[in-house]
Amino acid sequence: MHRLGRIRDEDFGYEQARHLLWRAGFGGSPQQIQTLAEWGAERSVEYLLGYDAVTDPEPPTPESFDRSIMRPATEEERRDYRRAQQVRDENTLARFRLRRQEAQRADRRQMRDIQRWWLARMISTPRPLQEKMALFWHGHFATSYRTIENSYHMFMQNQLFRTRATGNLADMLFQIIRDPAMLAYLDNNESRKGSPNENLARELLELFTLGVGNYSERDIKEGARALTGYSFDDDRFVFRENQHDTGVKRILGSSGPFDGDDFVKAILAQRLIRVLDPNKIPDENPDPKIMNLVNITAEERASHTIYKANPKDGSSGYKGRQGIFELMELNAEIRDLAFNTAAVAQIRKAALSAGMRPLLGDGKIKILKGT
Repeated sequence: MHRLGRIRDEDFGYEQARHLLWRAGFGGSPQQIQTLAEWGAERSVEYLLGYDAVTDPEPPTPESFDRSIMRPATEEERRDYRRAQQVRDENTLARFRLRRQEAQRADRRQMRDIQRWWLARMISTPRPLQEKMALFWHGHFATSYRTIENSYHMFMQNQLFRTRATGNLADMLFQIIRDPAMLAYLDNNESRKGSPNENLARELLELFTLGVGNYSERDIKEGARALTGYSFDDDRFVFRENQHDTGVKRILGSSGPFDGDDFVKAILAQRLIRVLDPNKIPDENPDPKIMNLVNITAEERASHTIYKANPKDGSSGYKGRQGIFELMELNAEIRDLAFNTAAVAQIRKAALSAGMRPLLGDGKIKILKGT
């Protein structure tokens, strides 16, 4: 793979600075572009990436917007509403409907205010990469205000993306399954034992992480069971233990009484698919560590799989005397070897020398790599 080197100082000028501001932000004024050009590549990149050291003149806070517009009804209000329904008190019921309609109109106005506020931040922020990444996560974990109709929850989610803008996906996933906006958008607040809602589990697997073809319908159903009881109360995440399915689930090859965090961990244990052509990999003698892979026991197997794909029947693995044999990750040292291109050839050679024969395929080895 061709590696890009650092741009030379004499090659970093106005046009390069402008390009950098477009990629790491939303562009810049001529003066801002000229400033970066004068700073040079290294200082400019350090400034953009190290935005935590840059003062935010108007940092958003929980009080930046009104959290009470769409507040849940109090116990007294719920009691009065039930009483009005029982005695068919139409005047009281009409007052409740009017109050709800007024709150919805106010909330839509606030949502427009939040949109204008964020657009202004994108334009004027001295921390452009933070807002660019917040927008990236906003697109990745798409949530519709029209569905949830709670502007403050959308603001909270926006803040989640901003505070973890350049963090890691694992942390974001653990947070997103606790985010009131996402929980409401995908109806997980209505998911309970015996009646799991599959929306969040499906989106986690299909859109947010692994992608189509890297999980099964059973993984979705079992993941939905793991997420039962994940809900919210007003602006707070709550785990409703009495609504959670505590039974054993089997997700992506692992089994246990999983909850939502365990579901995310099972996803993270999977490997990104990488296709390599063995004919282009240097032929090296098998490493002893790789040779040991072919003799692992079932108890030693983890989630790392190196396999030969069969496009005709969808099966995968190395076929030997004991049927489908998967080469699994044993420890961090073996995992690191899987990142090495030459190690792929060693693994293949070790499998073949151990008497396994690859399933029919296109001559390529697919490797599920770790994050």
